[in-house]
Amino acid sequence: MSICVKPNLIKSHNWQKLSIFGQFLHFTPIDFILQKRYIYTITAHVTTYLNILLQKKVNETILCKRRNDMIMVEESKQKIGLERYITRIMLDLGVPAHLKGYHYIREAILLSEQDMEVVSSVTKLLYPEIARSYKTTSQKVERAIRNAIEVSWNRGNTDTMEELFGYSSAGGKNRPTNSEYIARIADKIRLDLRTQILAS
Repeated sequence: MSICVKPNLIKSHNWQKLSIFGQFLHFTPIDFILQKRYIYTITAHVTTYLNILLQKKVNETILCKRRNDMIMVEESKQKIGLERYITRIMLDLGVPAHLKGYHYIREAILLSEQDMEVVSSVTKLLYPEIARSYKTTSQKVERAIRNAIEVSWNRGNTDTMEELFGYSSAGGKNRPTNSEYIARIADKIRLDLRTQILAS
């Protein structure tokens, strides 16, 4: 069984080149009938071999896509779990959920989990990144976070404050700075997650 292919699919009319081509495809003898401006015949072995290669490539693509989908689902689950954990801590600290600063602080902690360097440069890195996400300005982000921290410092759980920062408003201490507040929560979450991984 053979199939016919138009001449322009094979440019060479050189037997030696075709012999090398045939050896590459691992079949012998080469069953080409070469005639200039005529139809070339390629054996069914070539067609079968090429179909196998094509099917293998398709299977690899499907497996790769499934693998990537599974990774994305797992990463999404981890992010959702992390956001819920951050929310619990923030509510325990007394940060009201209706404040803009609440959302900014949560976003800041998530960014800090990815790269702690942003906390060391809140003005140049952290605030601008949050501002882009929420379509606002860095100044408004800083102000909203500061306001949310002040509210939580006065109405939050003092035991949680003592555990996280080593002091609280009950002792007459002033609130931590924005970067200290964010960095301490991010560090606690990182340590807690590491403990969970080691325990599992």
